[in-house]
Amino acid sequence: MLLKLIIFAVATQVHVQSEWDGQAEFIPPSILLPVFVRNKEHALPYFFGGLERQNYPKSRIRLWFVTDHNADNSLEVIKAWKEAWEMEYMDIKIEIRDPRKGFWSDADTELSWSPNRYDHILKLRQQALNHARNMLVDYLFMIDADNILVQPSLIRKLVLRDKPIVGPMLETGVPFSNYWTNQNAETGYYERGDDYYDIRYYEQDFLNVHKVPMLHSCYLIDMNRRTSQKLQYWPRIGKYSEDLPYWPMDDIIYFTGMAKLNKIDLWVDNTMAAGWFPYPVQSGEVYDEVTMFNHMLMEMNTLPPVGWDMIPQASAATPPSWPVQTKHGLSDIFVINLERRQDRKERMDFCMRLQGIKYTLVPAVDGKALTQDDIDGLGIRQLPGFSDPHKPRTITRGEVGCFLSHYYLWQKMVPGETYLVLEDDVRFGPDFVGDLRRTLREAKDIEWDLIYVGRKRGPGADNDVEVMVTESISNVTYSFWTLAYLITGDAAKVLVDEKPLEKLIPVDEYLPIMYGAHKIDSYTKEFKNKNLKAFSSNPVLVQPTHYTGQENYFTDTEPSSDGYSDDILHYDTDAKVEL
Repeated sequence: MLLKLIIFAVATQVHVQSEWDGQAEFIPPSILLPVFVRNKEHALPYFFGGLERQNYPKSRIRLWFVTDHNADNSLEVIKAWKEAWEMEYMDIKIEIRDPRKGFWSDADTELSWSPNRYDHILKLRQQALNHARNMLVDYLFMIDADNILVQPSLIRKLVLRDKPIVGPMLETGVPFSNYWTNQNAETGYYERGDDYYDIRYYEQDFLNVHKVPMLHSCYLIDMNRRTSQKLQYWPRIGKYSEDLPYWPMDDIIYFTGMAKLNKIDLWVDNTMAAGWFPYPVQSGEVYDEVTMFNHMLMEMNTLPPVGWDMIPQASAATPPSWPVQTKHGLSDIFVINLERRQDRKERMDFCMRLQGIKYTLVPAVDGKALTQDDIDGLGIRQLPGFSDPHKPRTITRGEVGCFLSHYYLWQKMVPGETYLVLEDDVRFGPDFVGDLRRTLREAKDIEWDLIYVGRKRGPGADNDVEVMVTESISNVTYSFWTLAYLITGDAAKVLVDEKPLEKLIPVDEYLPIMYGAHKIDSYTKEFKNKNLKAFSSNPVLVQPTHYTGQENYFTDTEPSSDGYSDDILHYDTDAKVEL
């Protein structure tokens, strides 16, 4: 069902005309949209892109931007966008409340939510309410500056829901969203509700508008209802402290308590693929918030069920600024990609540019297109007795191509240099670059040849003990995947000098043999120099985008029915090895 909603959202982005257009007898309701901005230079281009694509009549929307304590160019981005769009909207106002950089005097970090900051945001929301009442607008649309609206009809759909307060369910890439289905009556804090996951994951029977105790980040308030006159963000209503004495004073929970005390219902709509927002960062520096936002963009650009397979469109008036691309101290960073996997190439290029990673794209060897003459010409012979650990089969053409892709890279590597190898189906962790830098720093304190950056334990290795040798690096047991690994040029030479094409096994079986951790002795005895010093980032820094059995899981190494014949290679061997 989610996929259908995503397809609909993408399809409707080309249709920006409003349903109210052409209906002269009806004037669309007016809307005030306040946006409170603080260090959001990284997010604003995408926020504006989503706002521009809303097919609600812009001539009926007033925008009010308030910005303070910026350490980035947020104000300049807002001004540039206003200059490009101010003739389209009913009104655009910008207010600078505090031009000072840094953080609140009672905060520990730039991102800390201190009492003064909570009070500040509540006062701003109250001023938005006051403006809406004074302007006699029909609706007040509260939205955070890092929300990305994907559904062009979102505002219109919320208006037509005809609820006192209603918001769209927003995606984050994790179970967290912008609503709760249960709230502790005594403390006001989160409690898991029975229907949360059914709503959150768009279950067919739960596609609806749901009454919820908590709604935040993005919601529409109907200002024409009498109940809206009871809303008051600041000063906090006396009944809040009297009737809910143990509830916290933060702006989000206060809002739900105020609504609860005034018997105002909150509703969340999960009938559309509405948009995304980043998992909130409660403390730290602006870097941490930028990193989390960029991670959200990468998740968004991954196929379901992880993301929505779309790169969000930024505003042409305020294009995003990309970080300078570097190799982060490595000799080179390789991304292996099959030419017929253009979608993966585009996704990886977006992720690498977003993270400031300079890389070399390496065309993978398409094993499924290899002929027997190709294989014989390379002198490839399967290791006698090899059988896949999960299925009783020999090596596949896809596995041959995968091995050759890595093998040709090893041949190019120079002793004394260090490299990072990535396959094109990696799913980066939230702060991949920061974690990679830490791993490289710590690796200077150990002698190493190979460090897995992404892997899983192989069969029979689940209970093997792995000992931390630095704060974030452990030794490594029998492991699968060549998804992502650091390797020295000297180790690459060892791997090539072993002449593995003459006794071929899948590449992720070969590496554990060469560092002495493979579980099957009959395999390992065929190899000589099994003394590579191998380790692993712990925890790993990447995962595959999809796992076996998941929706949109594709593999080019397993036997398939995709039009390529003779996937499995059968070799005649004299040796018969008992496993």
